[in-house]
Amino acid sequence: MPVKVVSDESQASLIVDPMRTEILRLLSKQALTEKELSDIIGLSPPSIGHHLKTLTRGQLISEVRREAGAHERTG
Repeated sequence: MPVKVVSDESQASLIVDPMRTEILRLLSKQALTEKELSDIIGLSPPSIGHHLKTLTRGQLISEVRREAGAHERTG
């Protein structure tokens, strides 16, 4: 399993959020879609999408495959 050392302050500030930490924890185990994360965590898909976009912009996750209406990401 790849490990990323976060030494950049802007990246570190992204993982202080407990929801983003949980998303990263889940994605570290397996790739999940926005819908799957929504079902597991109990947040709406748009809320999960917001967190995923933030983590992607911060280069903490990347999109693996895109299907109609679904975004699969890895940690």
